[in-house]
Amino acid sequence: MNSRSIGGARIVVTGGAGLIGRATVAALRDLGCETVSFDRLAANVTGVRDQPGDLRDAGAIRAAVEGADAVVHLGGIPGPWIEDEVTTYAVNAVGTLAVFAAAAEAGVERVVYASSINASGLPIGKLRAPSIVPYDEDEPPAFGDTYSLSKDANERAAVMAHATWGLELTGLRFPLVRDIAADEGRVFAAHIRRGLREDPVRQAYEGWSYLDVHDAARAVVCALRCTTPPAPGILVAAPTTYLRENTREAVARILPDVPVGELEGRQVGLDLTRSSALLDFRAERLLEYVSPDLLAPLGGTP
Repeated sequence: MNSRSIGGARIVVTGGAGLIGRATVAALRDLGCETVSFDRLAANVTGVRDQPGDLRDAGAIRAAVEGADAVVHLGGIPGPWIEDEVTTYAVNAVGTLAVFAAAAEAGVERVVYASSINASGLPIGKLRAPSIVPYDEDEPPAFGDTYSLSKDANERAAVMAHATWGLELTGLRFPLVRDIAADEGRVFAAHIRRGLREDPVRQAYEGWSYLDVHDAARAVVCALRCTTPPAPGILVAAPTTYLRENTREAVARILPDVPVGELEGRQVGLDLTRSSALLDFRAERLLEYVSPDLLAPLGGTP
């Protein structure tokens, strides 16, 4: 792993008005970067320039990245069932390719892009269980939804952009990302409890993982500083789950037929080796640091 300085760099962040986007542009500003937010909405972050634009407008993307040293691509439709399937795929897959192409044409040195834990297709589609817990980025995919398929397309586009255009890229496979300290953690705690009640299998397929939004921004900064393969996207998550139970017990109850690898205590059901080795990243804002009372029982009840 090597490390580069980004202080003073001009960095364009697509989706800069989104949840991870706003935290990222603020973090880059604080590091002394000339930061531009490219989004349909204004980020309204002091010291960050807003440049309105849409991922479906290739000309606007080219204008935004001209002269940039790096691009952080966080824009897109952030989950399933927000838009229709065709729109979701078009914005996420074609929009991402447009960003990569514009960055390569403009001579941008580095692109960090948002992939997703759903790039494997497992959590949302639920066509099959993970082959082992914890699982890593090499878990064979199984796609049952368009959103996950679009994230896989982004990673494949990154491989092509690197091989064909020489673009240096890093993908980050984000899990559930929230500001876990907001409202003293009560909003996040309510969200995960509802998920455990309504769809416990999906939560299990996600390894009961999460990431605080400020740690997500830190992961982006780490990725800007490091050189990695363009794909697969690197799993970034808190090292422990949001459950009160230990992870082996949770797997035995929800995924009894899935083999269990090395797991200790409440260790997250994802293998985070690559995030440590390639990015030198470890999440710091953990739910138990906000309040141990916020950890959820496996059944999701209060």
